[in-house]
Amino acid sequence: MKFSGKLFFVICSLSLAATKLLAAENADFNLKISECNLMVKEEKLQSALDLSAQLIKENKTSRDAFVCKGRAELALYQTARAIDSFKQVDQLSTTPMDKVLAKALLGNAYKTNNQPSEALENYKQALELSKNMSNKGMERVSHELIASALFWGDKNEEALSEYQIALKLAQNDGERAKIFERIAEVLEHQSKLDDAIEYQIKAALAHTSYSDIDSQVNAQLELGRMYINAKLFEQAKNTIDKVLKVAEGNSEYWEAKSDIYLGQLMFVTGKDKESMDVLAKADKLNQKLNDKALNGLMWIVSKQQKLPSLEELKRMDAAFGIK
Repeated sequence: MKFSGKLFFVICSLSLAATKLLAAENADFNLKISECNLMVKEEKLQSALDLSAQLIKENKTSRDAFVCKGRAELALYQTARAIDSFKQVDQLSTTPMDKVLAKALLGNAYKTNNQPSEALENYKQALELSKNMSNKGMERVSHELIASALFWGDKNEEALSEYQIALKLAQNDGERAKIFERIAEVLEHQSKLDDAIEYQIKAALAHTSYSDIDSQVNAQLELGRMYINAKLFEQAKNTIDKVLKVAEGNSEYWEAKSDIYLGQLMFVTGKDKESMDVLAKADKLNQKLNDKALNGLMWIVSKQQKLPSLEELKRMDAAFGIK
């Protein structure tokens, strides 16, 4: 009996040691997953791909590793690979919420790959799963995603209907503000500039009471851009100037973007010299930032073209593989 007791103690000790070792290995793996996601956020995309490949080699059934891999691939516009990665995520998802997120990720990849029908199918599946969970928040997000796919496929009226459904499900001004912006974008695409401006004003006001400073500033600049396109030049100047007062000395990015919009305004109102000076200032600021989106805007303005909406920029990026 004493021998059996000692043996039991040894077995328990070994089991406990193995459990602690496994826990340590899991903790290290999860830490690497966090590092991978941070790399994607910081646009260290090749590093994220390398790390995700290493993690998948260690654990071929790690859903989180495939998520990080797909996000990095999508950011690099390796859309076919991203689609394959997110299909793996879908297969490895076991909970309803994980399934919803997998369908959304897969839909995003299809949309970026200019496959709006496939994107729409996955977003609709996400919506049904959200309804089955009675998750109103995910229902709203799913309707927004469905609307974005419809808009991408030039089904503008259907997109507006979906955004209106999402608007009814919104729980706060932050959520409403984002939907107002998307509605404004669709209306602008339909050349309904007065209606677009009305919704963009609603977005700017909603952001003011709920959102962070970046969202507030961006909403104001988009409003300024719409004013330029509607030839409401005085309103455009006042709106952009307000942003510049906030941005100067606080954010080189927003200061540079404001200068780009101001440069466009000066150009279309016949102030070529002032336009060149302001754009030169924006270019100098961006030389330090080296922001590719700002580079793209600078190029568009330099070609004396109309400033694009955010959705138009996304479509150009997807078409040319720009990140």
